[in-house]
Amino acid sequence: MKNLFVIRHSKAMLYREGQEDHDRTLNKIGKEDAKITGNWLNNLGINIDIIYSSSSLRAKATTTILTEHLDSKPKVIIDNNLYLADENYLFQYIKQIDEEFEAIALVGHEPGLKRLINLLSGSFVSGLENTLDNKFSTSAAAVILLNIPFWSSINEREGTLFKYFNNRNT
Repeated sequence: MKNLFVIRHSKAMLYREGQEDHDRTLNKIGKEDAKITGNWLNNLGINIDIIYSSSSLRAKATTTILTEHLDSKPKVIIDNNLYLADENYLFQYIKQIDEEFEAIALVGHEPGLKRLINLLSGSFVSGLENTLDNKFSTSAAAVILLNIPFWSSINEREGTLFKYFNNRNT
């Protein structure tokens, strides 16, 4: 059994003219929300082995705050290829992950993350059936259970949306 945590970066500063989107960092609300999400993840009782994060400043800052609130202190990989990655890229990315990891997390961006969750979720824990009809907000987190022995054997619609957390609707 594999566990996939899909986490959207927290709320970022507004875009300023001349600034690269990649270089927007978290605002005050985003920092607080990342702490709340980190605590929620920690309380699940599933230790994340490794976090793969987009290289954007907001994703890296979110990842840093999350790991500060996780007892498991997972390894962190920052990957520029995850910046604004679409669901197909993310799907292939997951297939390449080392089999030693049982629970991994992706920290990134919309719309790729929500589309990835939709691509992988073939079933839902009771009460989560309509969860993905809504926006995948900043600091939101989803846990997908995958009954597979190897990441390379993942298929579309094979996972179960097991948990979902959304502190805000922004």
